[in-house]
Amino acid sequence: LAFFSHAYTKSSPLQRRLLPSIKNKDTERLIILDHILNNHDRHEGNIICDINDGIEMYAIDHSHIFTKAISPSVDVLEKELTRESLMSTSILIDNKKLYDMLCAGVSYNENEIRNMSKMAKEKITPAAVEKVKKSLPNMWINSVGNDKINKIFEILNYRVSHIEEISEMIIEERRKM
Repeated sequence: LAFFSHAYTKSSPLQRRLLPSIKNKDTERLIILDHILNNHDRHEGNIICDINDGIEMYAIDHSHIFTKAISPSVDVLEKELTRESLMSTSILIDNKKLYDMLCAGVSYNENEIRNMSKMAKEKITPAAVEKVKKSLPNMWINSVGNDKINKIFEILNYRVSHIEEISEMIIEERRKM
């Protein structure tokens, strides 16, 4: 939902040995974010740890979101607007290695999953999404195409509007793992 650059002078990809020292233990927030963005590509390499003043972790690299396809067509994106896609456990399966590492080494709390989904729904409103959409540079719109951009934002709104259901599926599936 945002793009920014920040240089971390002392940083490292996520490593198991860093987990006990991480200050911002945002495992649940990351899992909810991945489900909102339909991110099947979360791994240790796209979590960066800033090790300047204590260790903080940040999710990076959101290049494979909204669908598994690279440069998907509008028809491919349309398939993400189905109940089957919405309630699929494939994000948990595809990202299982990292989620297991974080849940074992940092934290995992079912109520926090619910809280994060509630917070996401309160903050990522259709009006907020529209504001982001209107702020996109024309160069991006021309490059990607207006139809695709509209479909991506439709998917985003769809997933956020059902985030409580998704969070209950996450909780149920994590219990089985």
